[in-house]
Amino acid sequence: MNHCTPKDLLEGRSPANAQFIDVREPEELAEVAWPMFAAMPMSGFQGTFQELDKNRPVVILCRSGKRSENCGIFLESKGFAEVWNVDGGIIQAEEEGAPVVFNQD
Repeated sequence: MNHCTPKDLLEGRSPANAQFIDVREPEELAEVAWPMFAAMPMSGFQGTFQELDKNRPVVILCRSGKRSENCGIFLESKGFAEVWNVDGGIIQAEEEGAPVVFNQD
């Protein structure tokens, strides 16, 4: 598995034609989100991962980097060749100035 930081992504150092996936749960996504990442909660990941293209890189985000790493390991076991974990997750993304969106409620 490959690893990157939010700063890497902000500076354009991400794989070409990547799929950006956020595996946090809906209640977490409702609090703060990074819009370039599509929601695919970990709780249903085994049933939804088939929607991803095995021939394109997958960049995975969660709160801190652990759940996304577990999902990445799962994808590799299913034949995905290029998987990237965002180390530090949305917490680090916010700290590094990513264009995150907060729920205003």
